[in-house]
Amino acid sequence: MLYSQIQKNKRKTAILFFIIFLLFSIIGGSVSYLSTNNWVIGVIGVNIAGFITILFMLHRSTASIMKSAQATYVTESSAPQLYHLVEDMAMVAQIPRPDIYIIDTPEINAFATGLKPENSSIAVTKGILQKLNREELEGVIGHEMTHIANHDCRTMTIIMALGAVISTITSIIFTSSSDDTDSDDAAAGIIMFIIALIFVLLSNTIMFFMQMAISRSQEYSADAGSVKLTRNPQGLINALQKIENEPPMPIQNKNLAALYFGPVDTSNWSSTHPSTEKRITALKKL
Repeated sequence: MLYSQIQKNKRKTAILFFIIFLLFSIIGGSVSYLSTNNWVIGVIGVNIAGFITILFMLHRSTASIMKSAQATYVTESSAPQLYHLVEDMAMVAQIPRPDIYIIDTPEINAFATGLKPENSSIAVTKGILQKLNREELEGVIGHEMTHIANHDCRTMTIIMALGAVISTITSIIFTSSSDDTDSDDAAAGIIMFIIALIFVLLSNTIMFFMQMAISRSQEYSADAGSVKLTRNPQGLINALQKIENEPPMPIQNKNLAALYFGPVDTSNWSSTHPSTEKRITALKKL
């Protein structure tokens, strides 16, 4: 099951890169053709720039995500119970113990990040430590451990990096198109603006729905993986029921929504997670 899920995530990542390569190529080639009458330069240039940006962001992904989530690194001495619980669950999952962080917020939530199990991290809120018992907390940690073992974190981190690259390229295109408004070639500037607008709508729409679909399927898989690790579906069910009665967790960076154990928004159709009711129903069938 684990190998199968890892292979699925690798295929999803490959498909993502292919789609983004096409989008980058279309917009880069179009703008380059309008500017220099040579579309090849644009295709090569925009993909090289995008690839370098993605590598840079992935290299700094964990530090950037933890900073954005306002999470604080903790050690065995500062959070011994949490540390030993994470250590035990990592041993059961047969992966290295992730670094541990705490988010100073009263809501119940958690997330995992990292490109591979060897450099992964887990963050939990103060609320989850205060409101869940050990059995429930084991269920949540088991869920996050499954994300790490399945390489889900890498897939979602790449999606976020691609989204950031798209936003950067879009800003550059809008700036370039606005700079051309006073030139003799006003028509080309208008065309570039229209292309930029289409690029914004198309790329952001594709990324949004792909992130939503991938994240929802990964949540079901991670719930099942947690039960396999803890052999106790009721612990996770109880944790989900508690988070269902909590107010949505406010986050500054909405791009992190897909990483969290529980939803951080109130819109069901646009949520990166399946409904709590559906997750509990699936767990009861295990």
